[in-house]
Amino acid sequence: MHKPEDKLLAVAKVIKSFGSGEEVIIRYTLPDPEIVVEKPVFLLFEGLPVPFFIETIRDRGENQSIVKFYDTKYLYRELPGKDIYIPHKKSSSKSKDYHSNPELLTGFKLISPKGEALGIVKGFEDFPGNPCLKISLFVKEDKEVLVPFHEDIILKIKTGRKEIIASLPDGLLEL
Repeated sequence: MHKPEDKLLAVAKVIKSFGSGEEVIIRYTLPDPEIVVEKPVFLLFEGLPVPFFIETIRDRGENQSIVKFYDTKYLYRELPGKDIYIPHKKSSSKSKDYHSNPELLTGFKLISPKGEALGIVKGFEDFPGNPCLKISLFVKEDKEVLVPFHEDIILKIKTGRKEIIASLPDGLLEL
């Protein structure tokens, strides 16, 4: 018989309550976990997975966030120390592989390594030998630039936050 944890992947841990007691601080145990507000996360109570929906989530440093769950104000004392799980996705052809299908990145925000929001991905151009993301810039309305989809430029893809951390070559945004 399978344990509930066999179908779930631990991605974070509740560290402590925060603020008025209706929020908690979580620490990610995996790099860039896909925690999506529209989908439930699971916490184990008496060995059984209980779904929790996230009302708000905001970053707090590199690997922590402040989270408020829906309808849990009486449970907040029981949450610290609990692991947060998401459904464990086995590798399949249906899984989102952003490197083999960069078109799935449409709508993601492009962020500099310093945290500055640069633009939003509007599409993908598959030029032979130089695939590029089409970016609509925030600072210059109606201006689009092409950013090479290369490992030296695209440093990290944060799927849960729909962000792409990119180190752009000097002058690229001025073209």
